[in-house]
Amino acid sequence: MERDVRQLINLKDANLFEKFIKLLAGRVGQIINYQSLASDVGVDSKTVKQWLSAHGEPV
Repeated sequence: MERDVRQLINLKDANLFEKFIKLLAGRVGQIINYQSLASDVGVDSKTVKQWLSAHGEPV
C-alpha cells in the first residue's frame, strides 16, 4: 500500500506525509486551513493541496 500511495501522489518524503496524516486526523470536522496545516507539517500549501487531491493534482 505504501508503494501505491507513493506513486499516486508522487511522494518524496514518507515521514512528512505520515506527519501530515496524523495532523489531518486531529482536525477531523474542521474546515481545512491549507496554510496552517502546511506550516505544521513543514511543506508548502501547494503540497498539502496535492496530497488531498484524489489524483495528485492541485486542488
